Amino acid sequence: MSYKQWLDLFGRNIDDESVRDALVKVGIDTSALEVEKDDISVVKNVSGKGITLVFSDEAYLHKRDDMAIGEGAPILSEFSLWLQESEDGSVYTGPLPFNLQRDNSRVELRKQFGEPVSSDDDPPWDQWSVDNLVLTVEYNEDEKSLSTVSLELVV
Repeated sequence: MSYKQWLDLFGRNIDDESVRDALVKVGIDTSALEVEKDDISVVKNVSGKGITLVFSDEAYLHKRDDMAIGEGAPILSEFSLWLQESEDGSVYTGPLPFNLQRDNSRVELRKQFGEPVSSDDDPPWDQWSVDNLVLTVEYNEDEKSLSTVSLELVV
Protein backbone atom coordinates (compact mmCIF):
# COMPACT_ATOMS: atom_id res chain seq x y z
CA MET A 1 0.00 0.00 0.00
CA SER A 2 1.20 3.50 -0.75
CA TYR A 3 1.09 6.39 1.69
CA LYS A 4 -2.10 7.66 -0.01
CA GLN A 5 -4.04 4.61 1.09
CA TRP A 6 -2.93 5.06 4.71
CA LEU A 7 -3.67 8.77 4.57
CA ASP A 8 -7.24 7.99 3.49
CA LEU A 9 -7.60 6.04 6.75
CA PHE A 10 -6.33 8.84 9.02
CA GLY A 11 -8.58 9.59 11.95
CA ARG A 12 -10.35 6.23 11.86
CA ASN A 13 -10.10 3.74 14.68
CA ILE A 14 -9.26 0.07 14.42
CA ASP A 15 -12.93 -0.88 14.66
CA ASP A 16 -13.44 0.68 11.23
CA GLU A 17 -13.76 -2.09 8.65
CA SER A 18 -11.55 -0.28 6.12
CA VAL A 19 -8.75 0.07 8.69
CA ARG A 20 -9.06 -3.58 9.75
CA ASP A 21 -9.01 -4.76 6.13
CA ALA A 22 -5.90 -2.67 5.35
CA LEU A 23 -4.08 -3.97 8.42
CA VAL A 24 -4.95 -7.59 7.71
CA LYS A 25 -3.83 -7.11 4.10
CA VAL A 26 -0.33 -6.09 5.28
CA GLY A 27 -0.13 -8.81 7.94
CA ILE A 28 -0.79 -6.79 11.10
CA ASP A 29 -2.80 -8.60 13.75
CA THR A 30 -5.56 -6.17 14.73
CA SER A 31 -6.11 -7.95 18.04
CA ALA A 32 -2.60 -6.85 19.06
CA LEU A 33 -3.41 -3.18 18.47
CA GLU A 34 -4.19 -2.06 21.95
CA VAL A 35 -2.83 1.03 23.64
CA GLU A 36 -1.50 0.05 27.03
CA LYS A 37 -2.95 1.79 30.08
CA ASP A 38 -1.35 5.22 30.51
CA ASP A 39 0.36 5.03 27.09
CA ILE A 40 -0.74 7.40 24.36
CA SER A 41 -0.06 5.25 21.30
CA VAL A 42 0.94 1.92 19.82
CA VAL A 43 3.40 1.63 16.91
CA LYS A 44 3.36 -1.07 14.24
CA ASN A 45 5.74 -1.61 11.31
CA VAL A 46 4.37 -2.74 7.98
CA SER A 47 6.79 -5.60 7.46
CA GLY A 48 8.98 -5.30 4.38
CA LYS A 49 7.41 -2.02 3.20
CA GLY A 50 9.39 0.69 5.04
CA ILE A 51 6.25 2.10 6.69
CA THR A 52 5.62 2.62 10.39
CA LEU A 53 2.05 3.26 11.56
CA VAL A 54 1.11 5.02 14.79
CA PHE A 55 -2.26 4.53 16.45
CA SER A 56 -3.03 7.11 19.14
CA ASP A 57 -5.40 6.57 21.99
CA GLU A 58 -8.75 8.26 21.39
CA ALA A 59 -8.71 9.89 24.84
CA TYR A 60 -5.35 11.52 24.08
CA LEU A 61 -5.99 12.40 20.44
CA HIS A 62 -9.41 13.94 21.00
CA LYS A 63 -8.59 15.24 24.50
CA ARG A 64 -11.54 13.39 25.98
CA ASP A 65 -12.13 14.02 29.65
CA ASP A 66 -14.68 11.21 30.00
CA MET A 67 -12.05 8.46 29.69
CA ALA A 68 -8.53 7.81 30.89
CA ILE A 69 -5.65 7.58 28.47
CA GLY A 70 -5.36 3.94 27.47
CA GLU A 71 -9.12 3.40 27.57
CA GLY A 72 -9.92 4.86 24.16
CA ALA A 73 -9.88 3.10 20.80
CA PRO A 74 -6.59 3.26 18.86
CA ILE A 75 -6.93 5.75 15.98
CA LEU A 76 -4.60 5.84 12.97
CA SER A 77 -2.91 9.19 13.52
CA GLU A 78 0.56 9.07 12.00
CA PHE A 79 2.86 7.18 9.65
CA SER A 80 6.51 7.35 8.71
CA LEU A 81 8.00 6.44 5.35
CA TRP A 82 11.55 5.12 5.67
CA LEU A 83 13.57 6.14 2.62
CA GLN A 84 16.59 4.38 4.08
CA GLU A 85 16.51 1.15 6.02
CA SER A 86 13.81 0.97 8.66
CA GLU A 87 14.00 -1.06 11.86
CA ASP A 88 13.15 -4.22 9.91
CA GLY A 89 15.64 -3.39 7.13
CA SER A 90 13.00 -2.39 4.58
CA VAL A 91 12.78 0.80 2.51
CA TYR A 92 9.65 2.60 1.30
CA THR A 93 9.75 2.77 -2.51
CA GLY A 94 6.39 4.36 -3.37
CA PRO A 95 5.43 7.95 -4.12
CA LEU A 96 5.92 10.67 -1.51
CA PRO A 97 3.41 13.25 -0.25
CA PHE A 98 3.36 16.87 -1.41
CA ASN A 99 5.49 16.09 -4.48
CA LEU A 100 8.53 15.46 -2.29
CA GLN A 101 11.50 13.81 -3.97
CA ARG A 102 14.06 11.62 -2.25
CA ASP A 103 16.84 13.98 -3.35
CA ASN A 104 15.19 17.16 -1.99
CA SER A 105 17.60 19.20 0.08
CA ARG A 106 16.79 21.12 3.24
CA VAL A 107 17.31 24.39 1.34
CA GLU A 108 14.84 23.30 -1.37
CA LEU A 109 12.14 22.26 1.09
CA ARG A 110 12.44 25.48 3.09
CA LYS A 111 11.90 27.36 -0.16
CA GLN A 112 8.90 25.17 -0.99
CA PHE A 113 7.21 25.16 2.45
CA GLY A 114 8.67 28.26 4.11
CA GLU A 115 10.24 28.49 7.52
CA PRO A 116 9.51 25.32 9.52
CA VAL A 117 7.40 25.52 12.67
CA SER A 118 9.97 23.32 14.37
CA SER A 119 13.42 21.99 13.44
CA ASP A 120 16.76 20.74 14.71
CA ASP A 121 20.22 20.21 13.32
CA ASP A 122 21.38 17.08 15.15
CA PRO A 123 20.05 15.05 13.43
CA PRO A 124 18.68 17.48 10.84
CA TRP A 125 14.89 17.63 10.54
CA ASP A 126 12.17 20.15 9.78
CA GLN A 127 8.46 20.22 10.51
CA TRP A 128 5.64 22.16 8.85
CA SER A 129 1.88 22.37 9.07
CA VAL A 130 0.58 21.52 5.59
CA ASP A 131 -3.06 20.90 4.59
CA ASN A 132 -4.15 20.29 8.21
CA LEU A 133 -1.38 17.74 8.69
CA VAL A 134 2.01 17.85 10.37
CA LEU A 135 4.77 17.07 7.87
CA THR A 136 8.11 16.09 9.37
CA VAL A 137 11.13 15.50 7.14
CA GLU A 138 14.37 14.02 8.39
CA TYR A 139 17.41 14.62 6.23
CA ASN A 140 20.62 12.71 5.71
CA GLU A 141 23.66 14.24 7.43
CA ASP A 142 24.59 16.37 4.41
CA GLU A 143 21.01 17.78 4.30
CA LYS A 144 20.89 17.13 0.54
CA SER A 145 18.45 14.22 0.58
CA LEU A 146 15.67 12.76 2.71
CA SER A 147 15.88 9.84 5.09
CA THR A 148 12.35 9.78 6.55
CA VAL A 149 9.03 11.49 5.79
CA SER A 150 6.24 11.48 8.38
CA LEU A 151 2.67 12.73 8.33
CA GLU A 152 0.44 13.07 11.37
CA LEU A 153 -2.93 14.44 12.31
CA VAL A 154 -2.90 17.87 13.91
CA VAL A 155 -3.70 17.41 17.60
